[in-house]
Order: sequence, then structure tokens, then C-alpha cells
Amino acid sequence: MQAIPVTQIQAPLLTPALGATQSPASAVRATRLMGRVRSVAVAEGDRMQRGQVLASLKDGDWRAWLAQALPQESLDQAETQYARA
Repeated sequence: MQAIPVTQIQAPLLTPALGATQSPASAVRATRLMGRVRSVAVAEGDRMQRGQVLASLKDGDWRAWLAQALPQESLDQAETQYARA
């Protein structure tokens, strides 16, 4: 067996490198309602929180269809459920 001398050196904490990173988690979101996007509340690369609004839809078409399809009492219940979604 041969002995090898060991010396202590200062190693850099950061090493520059080229490449890309990929998140270990991803999410796919979909809506159950058709509609036009009113606003998008996030940008690519933003950190998200559970329950955070990602986008909002224009609801004029949906409200018009619902008003024709349901009696007023059911309409009130549907609007309440829609507001919670």
C-alpha cells in the first residue's frame, strides 16, 4: 500500500456552468367552463401559493346562458357555487 500526502485547499462555493434546470414538480390546470380570459395574474417563473388565482375569465356569456337555462332560485345557487370555484 502506498501513502499519498493530503493537503487542505479552499474550494469555491459556486461554480459557473451552462445548462438548464427543470422543476421536479409540474401542474396542469383546466377549467370546467368555457370563456375568454379577462386577466392573467402570474408570469412564467413566478412562485405559486396553494389557492392563488392564476387567471380570471370574462363571465358575461356564461351568465347570459345560465339566466336562460335556470329559474331565478337555481340561478342564485349556481352563481354562489361559481363564485366559490
